[in-house]
Amino acid sequence: MQRKFIDSDSVTLQQLKQAYERLEGFPVDKSHGFFHELVRFMDFVETDSHLGGICLTLRNSSRRIATEIDKLIGDAKTSDPPRFNYIGSTTRRDVIEGAKTTEELAIQGYAVLSKITKDNDQGLIYKIEDYILEELDHRQHRKYFQKTFLEPFYHHLCLNVEYEQSTITVLLRCKEILELKADYLLSQYRSNTQRGELVLSKEFQQVLLSMQRVEFAIAPTSPSGKIDIVGSINSKKNLLAEFKVFDGSKSRVAQWYSQIRDYLCNYSQSLGYLIIFNVCGDKELCFSFDDTADSGIKAFRRGGRTVYFLVVDIEQQETASVRIRKPIVIGEQDLIR
Repeated sequence: MQRKFIDSDSVTLQQLKQAYERLEGFPVDKSHGFFHELVRFMDFVETDSHLGGICLTLRNSSRRIATEIDKLIGDAKTSDPPRFNYIGSTTRRDVIEGAKTTEELAIQGYAVLSKITKDNDQGLIYKIEDYILEELDHRQHRKYFQKTFLEPFYHHLCLNVEYEQSTITVLLRCKEILELKADYLLSQYRSNTQRGELVLSKEFQQVLLSMQRVEFAIAPTSPSGKIDIVGSINSKKNLLAEFKVFDGSKSRVAQWYSQIRDYLCNYSQSLGYLIIFNVCGDKELCFSFDDTADSGIKAFRRGGRTVYFLVVDIEQQETASVRIRKPIVIGEQDLIR
């Protein structure tokens, strides 16, 4: 039976949609209420362990857009805005509407919303609206503000959460397929333990490719060394995964976690996957930091970054049912010390 992935991501998505609906529901003329609901919305997004990681990635994604937004907000704050003089632009809207990709729209939306709420400056909304949209009827300003800044940011958050859920579903299916051929994988590993990690990682990647879900899979060199996969599952979003073989050493799991955390920093990403092949038939690798129900995968979120731990058991099936396995429990304290 295929496992169903049930965790806090679906709850996060539901809470995000509810928060957005409350914000979107404010009438155009209720500016004061809109601002306070916007502050609540951004506080929820930035403090959530999952959504905060997506915000972190947006902050690190484009210095150019961040610089443009800083200049725009700085000009909008002045009581008598100077003549618009952005290089290559003819109107104030060019800088905003010149961002073509959905990610760029999300980056600039987050930059504006974050600045407004962190400064706790309700008047800045009006100044930005008036500065960019001086030629529009004032009643259209708020709708433009929401459509230009709020909607792209919100949709980016939703897509990232949904992508994470779909990725996990695919990885869990790969785990099931590989565990059905555990005897073969274990024999392949034992025939050449020095290259066993590479052999097993190739098997996993081959299953992904056979499912036609991976658009590319390479192993580039980063300042932290080499990561096994920088790929994509049904999306242009990066999939960063590292393969390891668990031989009973608890301390090595912490080392692997630190390694993939470094990769995430180097690639300015918030999400990574540590795929562990358990070749110890008498030991069961467990994690105590996530209460995910019967998913076969555990998430550890810290400092705006999330690492998923997926364990593929390749013990010999004929003895697995009668063997008493010793649990090796990995807790939060084991990973952050």
